[in-house]
Amino acid sequence: MLSKDNHGLYGGLTKIMKILILAGCSQKKLNYPAPAIELNQGQLFRGIKKLTISNNFDLKILSGRYGLLDSNEIISPYNQKIRTKKDILRIRRKIFPKMLKTIEKYDLIIVIMGKNYREIIEPLFNDKFIVIYDKRGIGGYLSLISRFNKLHTNQLLKELEKFRFPVLKQISLIKLKGLIEKCN
Repeated sequence: MLSKDNHGLYGGLTKIMKILILAGCSQKKLNYPAPAIELNQGQLFRGIKKLTISNNFDLKILSGRYGLLDSNEIISPYNQKIRTKKDILRIRRKIFPKMLKTIEKYDLIIVIMGKNYREIIEPLFNDKFIVIYDKRGIGGYLSLISRFNKLHTNQLLKELEKFRFPVLKQISLIKLKGLIEKCN
């Protein structure tokens, strides 16, 4: 949870903002059962974990085998990627009810995952979502997450606004103006 203050992007609001990072699982994993946040050991995932912890955000993980995981769920190691449309549809059916409940609980959902994983949840994207993407692939994602990890939370939130889809930006600005008016 994040308390908005007068110095941040959302200045003037006193509401507690609940933020979720939704990350894809990593290829590199521990070889024994562990909480999902510990099991995933890839370089990008470790950067996402640091970003989550240092900003006091919540984290959920989209897994090719288990679907949508809470970060503390203990799972066994696996090697199952989402590669095909059939995989995308299989996981989508599995996670949609849980994703709908998750979306209701958060003010902002930051998505950091590869294309096939994003495709699973794309139909649910609304003004709560910021989707981090980089056309350079894993190297681009690593560079972005490294840069994000150097920012204070308010700076980070401002930087993340660049990743909203244009249509979603309009909706969010309208809602934001309405929230600001309510607080004044």
